[in-house]
Amino acid sequence: RFRQGHEERSKTCACPDRLKYILNKMLEFKVPLEIFNIGSGGTDSQIGKQLINFDLITKSFSGSPDIIINAYSTNDIHITAMNSATANNKTLTDAVFDMQQSFVRSALSYGYGKEPPLLIFVDGYLGN
Repeated sequence: RFRQGHEERSKTCACPDRLKYILNKMLEFKVPLEIFNIGSGGTDSQIGKQLINFDLITKSFSGSPDIIINAYSTNDIHITAMNSATANNKTLTDAVFDMQQSFVRSALSYGYGKEPPLLIFVDGYLGN
């Protein structure tokens, strides 16, 4: 069981809320800022690419994003990536690079003819 109020504290402790707080402090609330988290636990850059390719990002809000943050790196190094690398006779490094590069290409071509979004690639994987 959760303590009373735990759910509310958990929401404000999540990365999107923490990012919004930090950016609002930096911008001193002079720029309207909305953060949409369309990620889901356990997904990787391949799934992120599908969110872009099937236009599932704009289904979360109207318009297209100004910034896309990829923070999938920890899940990119997963047993499925290892199995895929082995099946395709690639090193794990090459397989992960190809998956991440594919995400980057999709993200930078997103936006329907307007300027591409700023892509921030967060590598939070520290290894085993």
